[in-house]
Amino acid sequence: MSPLPARTAPAPAFIASDFPSAAPPAAGAPSAEPATPEALRLLAERDPVAAARWLAARPVPGDRWPWLEQIALAWAEIDADAALAWARAETDATLRPALLLAIAGELVRTRPLEALHAALGVAASPARDQVLRRAVAEWAARDAFAAAQWVWDATDDTLRADLLSGLILAVAEQDPATAFIMAEDDLSPGRARDDVLVSVLQRWAQHDPAHVQDRLRQWPESALKTAALQSLPPPK
Repeated sequence: MSPLPARTAPAPAFIASDFPSAAPPAAGAPSAEPATPEALRLLAERDPVAAARWLAARPVPGDRWPWLEQIALAWAEIDADAALAWARAETDATLRPALLLAIAGELVRTRPLEALHAALGVAASPARDQVLRRAVAEWAARDAFAAAQWVWDATDDTLRADLLSGLILAVAEQDPATAFIMAEDDLSPGRARDDVLVSVLQRWAQHDPAHVQDRLRQWPESALKTAALQSLPPPK
């Protein structure tokens, strides 16, 4: 993939030793220990560094993930760059990608490019690809051309096709005619392409049902034409 635009400001430098397992409770830590991950989030919303140090210094009952997740989600809303630096310093190789994806997921709505940066730092997985799809769709809603150019540059053919489908559906919300052309030109023939075309036509019909019906009538008889006609409301 082509590199994404650089961040506007560098992330703060955190290393693993910033969150040692035996670190003393930081100033601002609660006098009564949080009994649940949700209670820890209340501290993280005020002081995520204190919450991270509190968790690093103490064992918690059961799985650590719910506790880490609450810190990650709260921290991402306050300072996503610092949250990502903290997540990258996590020494548990199983938890580290989950933390990065949780933070990336929070970034999708407001900073989709940063979400892509974070998600691409994680090995391929269904969870990672879901975050990538969401980020590309959000980016497409703001700048469809830039998002499409980035997706077209993807070197993984399967991922590129998946992301293109999501991008086209995002474009269809605002410009179904352009989305339809993209689907016809850029997606490989097959069931996935047909499903996207039908979905785009459904969105197009919400704005101009007569045009869509006329277009479909000109198509040669095929399973795609039948599926598209069946998915649309009857003409008035």
